[in-house]
Amino acid sequence: MTMSSSRQEQLTLWMRTAINNMGGWGLSFLIVNWLVKYLDPYLGKAGLTSSTETIARSALWLLAGCFAGYTLGVFQVGGLSAQGFKSGRWPLTTMAGLGLANSGYGYLVLSDSQLGAIAFSLLFGVVLGGLVGGLQWLILRRHYSRAGWWLPANLIIWTLGLTWIFATPLGSLRGVSGIVAGAITGVAVLWLLRHPIPPQAPEEAAPSITPVDKSGF
Repeated sequence: MTMSSSRQEQLTLWMRTAINNMGGWGLSFLIVNWLVKYLDPYLGKAGLTSSTETIARSALWLLAGCFAGYTLGVFQVGGLSAQGFKSGRWPLTTMAGLGLANSGYGYLVLSDSQLGAIAFSLLFGVVLGGLVGGLQWLILRRHYSRAGWWLPANLIIWTLGLTWIFATPLGSLRGVSGIVAGAITGVAVLWLLRHPIPPQAPEEAAPSITPVDKSGF
């Protein structure tokens, strides 16, 4: 993946990346909501013990997070395909990160955590941003010299987004947080594209040297 030369191309790339991320986040949010809304009531009617029900609901959140993470990963990598970035592992790593984080979220909710809204948002944002950004960094570090900044960028994106949703009176306007997160992600991607790891030149074979016979025969 290389950096586009003109400003118009950079703006187009930023818009494509931002829009793809907005679409991915929006669709993944709908998937989580749908799965939890329609499957969670069945667990309450299954006659499970308290501990078993907690585990089952955490597994449900894990499943929802995996579906949502894979969807988000497909949207993200799709936005970068025009720049030559193709990675079949990207959706899988995003799926793993979002799935594990969602499972932790479900456990915190079901365990009646006494954390306040701000503390809960910060904690969940750090966990989610750390897992998703960290796993994606394992792929990006092979392509970009400044890939380490992808992790703090994700921490900021997810923490701000979750704080907006859970800890502000405007939490119902989730679309706004998605727009802001998509815009920040687009900026982070453009910055990464400016620092590719140059391809290594193939090593040339050393010329063979024929020994000189000095014996006189």
